[in-house]
Amino acid sequence: QDGVTLYKGIEAIASYRATPNLKLGLGAIYLDPTLRKLSVDENGNPSDLLGNVPAEAAKWQVTGNAEYALPAVPGLSLHANVRYFGKAPTDDSNFLYIPSRTLANAGFQYETRIGGQGVTFTGNVNNLFNKKYWGLGNIGEGINGSFGVSVAW
Repeated sequence: QDGVTLYKGIEAIASYRATPNLKLGLGAIYLDPTLRKLSVDENGNPSDLLGNVPAEAAKWQVTGNAEYALPAVPGLSLHANVRYFGKAPTDDSNFLYIPSRTLANAGFQYETRIGGQGVTFTGNVNNLFNKKYWGLGNIGEGINGSFGVSVAW
């Protein structure tokens, strides 16, 4: 939007149903982000950031996921994903980088009917292995869980 930052790259996503009950997925993003024009600071002085990586832009992000429907329990499925985030600079100067990280999540989903209404129970465990990492604004979240119920009206 500002004509200073250019994000070039490619994204590829694929999914494959390995069996009637197992679905696998893989996705990747490669970016070649650059600052392509001289900018000026708050005092009107030209910056020396030409060619640097823009703040918070990781060159690589990769994800893999799986979903398995348990044949013995109709409506119940298990899911998991692993995500890799490449290192990213904290600002346009590229002086300090947030290290790369890989996080895993897992959960379940159970769809049923209660009182004639469709009901879905979903549970997730995020950061399954309690990986310590830095996010862009603070320390990353530790292992945590969530549980939700939705009712179709």
